[in-house]
Amino acid sequence: MTQKRSATWPLYPRFIAALITGGTIALRTDGKVGKLKGWDDAAIDAVISIASGQLESQRAALDRMISRAQFLFTTLLGLLTLVFSATPSIWASKTPFYDELVPRVLLALSIGLLVIALLGTAALIAVKKEFDAISASVLSRWKSFDRTRLAVEYAKCIDVGEQTNNAHLTAFGTSVRLTLYGVIALASAWAAGVFL
Repeated sequence: MTQKRSATWPLYPRFIAALITGGTIALRTDGKVGKLKGWDDAAIDAVISIASGQLESQRAALDRMISRAQFLFTTLLGLLTLVFSATPSIWASKTPFYDELVPRVLLALSIGLLVIALLGTAALIAVKKEFDAISASVLSRWKSFDRTRLAVEYAKCIDVGEQTNNAHLTAFGTSVRLTLYGVIALASAWAAGVFL
């Protein structure tokens, strides 16, 4: 379990980089799908039907995740507005700098975490999502209609959608964790006397 988590951490900076550069997240898919040779037509139709339903379900799940990311984005904007509105009075304090060093460091840490969470959440909303689809124009260029080939193409699309949803879910979880850490740092700074 630890290996999976550590393998996903480089994903979050890639989301932020994609937001800044206007790119997309390149996901690794193995593209391995069974050949379905020897399957009867009913079984192949079942694969096509199931895959079609899975594609719709994947897109709906991503839409729900994006709406949650939009809520988190708005929450982060509010938190950062609160922090930045209190910041001038903190830095203008007449007490010696070293007396309020810990609260100021905690406040800076909070701002940093919340800004990174905000960027990651904005990336979740704005970065192009990768989904494969069965294109009718490509299908019309096939020499003949082949149900087995269509089922295999549908199965390939499922893998890309799963990778996209998993990447977005991982990045959303990271944004939530960063937000929580930022709020904890902000509360600690407040408790240490920053806002007194």
